[in-house]
Amino acid sequence: MNAKESKIGTIFDIAKATRTPISCSIELTQNCNFRCPHCFIQGIGYKSLPYEKFVNFIDQFQSRGGLFITLTGGEVLMHPNFIEIYSYACKKGLAVTVFTNGYLVNENIVNIFKLLPPRKIEISIYGANNDTYEKISSKADAYSKVRNNIELLINNGLNVHLKTTLFQQNYGDFFAIKKYATDLKIPFRYDFKLMPKRNGEKSNMSCQLSSTKIIDLELEESPQKHELWRNNYPSDEKYRMKVSDSLFNCGAARYSCFLSSQNQLRICASATFSSKDMDSMSFDEAWKDFEKYTKLLANKSSKCIDCEKAKVCDICPIWGYMIHNDVEYLGRETELHCSLADERVRVIENA
Repeated sequence: MNAKESKIGTIFDIAKATRTPISCSIELTQNCNFRCPHCFIQGIGYKSLPYEKFVNFIDQFQSRGGLFITLTGGEVLMHPNFIEIYSYACKKGLAVTVFTNGYLVNENIVNIFKLLPPRKIEISIYGANNDTYEKISSKADAYSKVRNNIELLINNGLNVHLKTTLFQQNYGDFFAIKKYATDLKIPFRYDFKLMPKRNGEKSNMSCQLSSTKIIDLELEESPQKHELWRNNYPSDEKYRMKVSDSLFNCGAARYSCFLSSQNQLRICASATFSSKDMDSMSFDEAWKDFEKYTKLLANKSSKCIDCEKAKVCDICPIWGYMIHNDVEYLGRETELHCSLADERVRVIENA
């Protein structure tokens, strides 16, 4: 970790301790030019956050200590007022991260980014060849266009990061995608856990990789994980969840929040149960109400309680809710996470 990253980490630690809302992800639109089969947004209607509501929210958020925002979608560049929205946030002094699929980047967007540099631009990359990209995005020219735009941004001195979600349709491209990022000498991250659509519909979950495939990939990508798992299983008592532990230990409702394209504020993107209508209340009122979520305790019905696999599992308490679309499952285990933990233990024991 460099000095700048360390300083930012300290800022978040202080914000968490004082419950200061310094970070917000803002879903500008649900519109997207891709039709990816794994996406959790498809099927809930296409909305865009009006510019005036964005400005009103940003003014309130910043007055409470807001420092960082992430502009996400859908595809943010499809918002009809993206340039005005982005420029307003930057001129207010906020550190802005932009999530995009990269397809709609053009010289005009690049010039805006050069004039008002973002903290970073995170581009989702879905494959390493034309066939994979077309099958996922439904656009024949997506692969070449996205690659050209990634390199356009980099060549103009902008801070570009790549990320990918791995699922049935692009699993085989993973190492080629990673090599591409390595060759460009830019940061790269990946995930393999899919979320059901926010309306509760689960057709996209058929794209989910099996736990066996995920573990095979993890070990091939990073063989040292075997030793990491061995060192963390069985987990020490102090790392195991207790019924007296807080349900949420992340930044949600402590220093971070999420604004949807319907102008609904939540503690995080997937916590639809926490939605507050910003058309009828202030940010202060919503943030005060969110404090109750920081006081929730671990779900006593969860198999995660006192689980010896705690340190080889990366479950988030929101996952049970997302899978079952029921608040009774907040903090509960999920089949995928338990299966992944079991597979990691199996690898350790069979070594």
